[in-house]
Amino acid sequence: MKSKILLYSLFASLFLIGCKKDDGPIAEGDGVTIDVVPSMAITKVTGFAGDIIPSTIASYVGKIKIDFLYAYLGIPLTPPEKVDLVIIKNGNKADVKVLKAGITGPFPIEVSFTGPELVTLFGSVVTCDGFQVGFNVYANGKKYEAYPAGGVAAGSGGATDPNQPGYSATLNFNTKVEYDANIYKGNFVVVSDAFEDFPVGSTVTLTQVSAFQFSFASPAVQNPLQFTLTVDPNTLLISAPRQKIGDWFLWEPTYTNPSIAVSGTTSFVTPCSKLLTVMLDYRVDQGGFGAYKLVLRKP
Repeated sequence: MKSKILLYSLFASLFLIGCKKDDGPIAEGDGVTIDVVPSMAITKVTGFAGDIIPSTIASYVGKIKIDFLYAYLGIPLTPPEKVDLVIIKNGNKADVKVLKAGITGPFPIEVSFTGPELVTLFGSVVTCDGFQVGFNVYANGKKYEAYPAGGVAAGSGGATDPNQPGYSATLNFNTKVEYDANIYKGNFVVVSDAFEDFPVGSTVTLTQVSAFQFSFASPAVQNPLQFTLTVDPNTLLISAPRQKIGDWFLWEPTYTNPSIAVSGTTSFVTPCSKLLTVMLDYRVDQGGFGAYKLVLRKP
């Protein structure tokens, strides 16, 4: 305990010796010019904060409120010369687009943008796309960027300086995950099969039957038949009634008229990761095997 007290006392002495009464973060007369950059913040406006729905992108409207970060203090604040709302898609900071330019207030101010504007800036908007809105601040005749080349170092004073508590530097606008029939067709790779009829790493071909249906065949039966599955576009859950898939199992010809059905409510598609997970209940004329999970992924 004595050594700890001594160390503390030594530290305190060094601190007192090394500081002067008029010292600050930057000493007087050292030739450094300090720029005062207005601290701004952006928030989503209630009622305009929902996910972007790609299938109805033409009617989408987003709305953002721009205000002083410390407006709640009720003291006069010097506004910036102007603010630009900027946006990136899918985290690509090398491709920054200007969403709204030259915003001069008075602050707070609400700024709207539309789905067609996003399409004009980035092209098509599809399921699993994500957008992030930031802002550039103009003050002191300079531009402080939301996404400067090389990033913003902590404490650098950029438009999105992370050191300010409570700072809403960027806003995320994600797309609602919708079923995409273009994903669920063509070749898929077997990730796992608890029934062991589909070899892991092998290819299964999905055939599009209708807007929300696709089919595939088992490689483990004689005279394979297509098994058709239906996707609920609202829940992304998969269902399928019992269907015959062949004449008999190749691994046991005495097991005749094999059939499968989707079991329970744990079968679904995951469009963003291009996954398909189904619980398949297997039966033959001689009896049932129970339900086994099959997982497929599009390369």
